[in-house]
Amino acid sequence: MGTRTFSMHQISVTPQGFENSLKEFVKADIRACGIEINMLEEYGVDKGIELVKSLPLQVTHMAPIGFFTQETEDEYLAAREKDKERILIAERLGTDVVLAVAGPMQNMRPSEAKRQLIRGLRELGDFAVQHGIKIGFEPIHHMYSESYSFVNTLADALEIIDIVDRDNVGVFLDTYHIWQEPAILETIQKAKGRIVGCHINDWRPVTRHHSDRTIMGRGCIPLKEFLSAVISAGWDDWFDVEIFSDELWETPPQEFLAECKKQYALLFSSPT
Repeated sequence: MGTRTFSMHQISVTPQGFENSLKEFVKADIRACGIEINMLEEYGVDKGIELVKSLPLQVTHMAPIGFFTQETEDEYLAAREKDKERILIAERLGTDVVLAVAGPMQNMRPSEAKRQLIRGLRELGDFAVQHGIKIGFEPIHHMYSESYSFVNTLADALEIIDIVDRDNVGVFLDTYHIWQEPAILETIQKAKGRIVGCHINDWRPVTRHHSDRTIMGRGCIPLKEFLSAVISAGWDDWFDVEIFSDELWETPPQEFLAECKKQYALLFSSPT
């Protein structure tokens, strides 16, 4: 595998805040990043976009939009309007990819939660295409079912995307969330032509809590095999390092970013 575009997600250096995280990226000679919309909105959207435009950074994607499992129609409609506002923010940031997350099932029946998710992705897909935006729907590991998503496998996400049937709505992969899925390499091939983004990270052999990911090469995910499958399925663009880690968030940012760059280079330049 040749070297691909290296992207770093803001969430990986959360304690630095919106502005400092971007400046740390530039200082580390990182030129592409994922934007965390909650951090941007807390900082101030207009001010934040101005900052991004002033820096030598390509925004690879923005995350997230969703959830989709509101329990009343009024709440659902309000949430979709908020999502549309965020899609317009992504357009202003200069990215063409927005990540979407389903949300927990709440008190809904599985069939109702799925129906509402499909409805929402269709509506947002129709809106986003007018602004040159693709939506990447991300399946989330089952340990986050009650907090983030009732869609936990790539196989289930692809089934939903098939039903949504919008050219600009695809799947967003994350090594952490789907690497343990049975027959995952075969399922990745079924995603050919529908991958719009990929987060990379690693899984500690002993995971202590939800925010305990680690840098590529320090864990037990067979990343070379996984990423070879992603590339053979047609994704040959940026790979975004997204690491939630209470421990690594305490590491000096330049030390942490240097290690991420080193391990990324090893991951993509060494023979598989």
